[in-house]
Amino acid sequence: MRDSASQNKPDKLLHTSFFGVSQVEQVLFKGYLRVLLSLDVTLVWLVERSNKLDLIVINEALCNTPSVQKLRFEHPSCPVLFIRRRKSGKGSFQDNKIVLPLNEAADLSALHNWLQSNLKVLHKDVTMTEIDALSS
Repeated sequence: MRDSASQNKPDKLLHTSFFGVSQVEQVLFKGYLRVLLSLDVTLVWLVERSNKLDLIVINEALCNTPSVQKLRFEHPSCPVLFIRRRKSGKGSFQDNKIVLPLNEAADLSALHNWLQSNLKVLHKDVTMTEIDALSS
């Protein structure tokens, strides 16, 4: 439950788009985000071609396809995570590549640190007005 001070504060909106990511991988990743991010972050899921993106999550197998290259060209400043899933065993996180499932605390911590470092909307000193100005 939020206290009255946080209820008056506008939520931070994290606009995320998936490209070629399976439903299972999306559910896993969304769960990680919900656990790793504070409650004042509202997760917004968008179609790939939206103009307002804070994060793009791409199936790693598609990273060099023309459509992904075009998407990255259209959003050059938008952080990108590449994702894939192992059928068995443990996953990992390194740089901007996720192999699901993430079982190790170190991988979850690394993902959390990457999100905090790369997503402007999560920076505590950036207001929603500044974020809107950056994206226009």
